[in-house]
Amino acid sequence: MPEEEQNGRGRDAMSYVITVEEAGGHPTVLRQSDTAKSPAFAALLAWLRGHFARQR
Repeated sequence: MPEEEQNGRGRDAMSYVITVEEAGGHPTVLRQSDTAKSPAFAALLAWLRGHFARQR
């Protein structure tokens, strides 16, 4: 069991999967959770949320 689950920190954590597909290429899949989210991943997630919120 991952350490964050053993000590209770990961119980309510969100996990995220971002998939980027280019025409004719293989998809790139990025996975992280709240307990291990890097600043770069958090910035990408925030940008994507803002970008798609403006598209509505």
